[in-house]
Amino acid sequence: MTRCDLHTHSVYSDGTYTPAQLIEDAEAMSLAAIALTDHNTTKGLAKFLAAAEGKTVTTVPRVELSTCYNGKPLHIIAMFLPNDQYAAVESYMADALRRDAENMKKQVALLQKAGYAIDYPTLRQKAKVMATPAHIKRELWEQGYAPSMKEVDRILRNVGKPDFPVEYPDAIETIYSAYDEKTAAKAAEIAKEFGLLPSGGSDFHGENRPEIQLVTGRGGMSIPKSVYDGLLGAHHE
Repeated sequence: MTRCDLHTHSVYSDGTYTPAQLIEDAEAMSLAAIALTDHNTTKGLAKFLAAAEGKTVTTVPRVELSTCYNGKPLHIIAMFLPNDQYAAVESYMADALRRDAENMKKQVALLQKAGYAIDYPTLRQKAKVMATPAHIKRELWEQGYAPSMKEVDRILRNVGKPDFPVEYPDAIETIYSAYDEKTAAKAAEIAKEFGLLPSGGSDFHGENRPEIQLVTGRGGMSIPKSVYDGLLGAHHE
């Protein structure tokens, strides 16, 4: 139990795994810790924690919050959420959910203008909880507009799409699926320069992002348990 994954999503935002399935896979992989980090909602956390009862894997309740900084979209991850704060988070994020819905509608409109036959009501129905960029990508792929998610990304670059960056206020992801060696080194340099704790995660979404696997990301990635231990230690200070 030397590895962890501190960035995953469930069916309560834009993933395809239930919280229980994430725990099941984490347990099968002998992970030391796994975090559920759904977008703008804590609704899956209670089931996530309950599914881990009696298991060896440690659960980390988190939420990925949509906000803005200097007019640009920004995602901030809140970690180690106490369950008595879930309702407060849900209330606070109601506005963020409305903003996300408007962003998705704008993205769909851009795609429709470019000739792609997708519509927001269908995306919303398939998403069950909330439509996100991952659902748009999957819809384009399922309709045969591109043979791979890489080609779907090319389509979105061509028609234009909102940015969805991820940052941490007290830590920064130094290990992440989308990082190449140069980016990972730069993230580690930033962490050292500004005294930020290292964090890491696959950003696993299940079938909505099939190129990303739990723990290993695009392949070969590994987040040591020491990353979780450092964040936990800071949380208790």
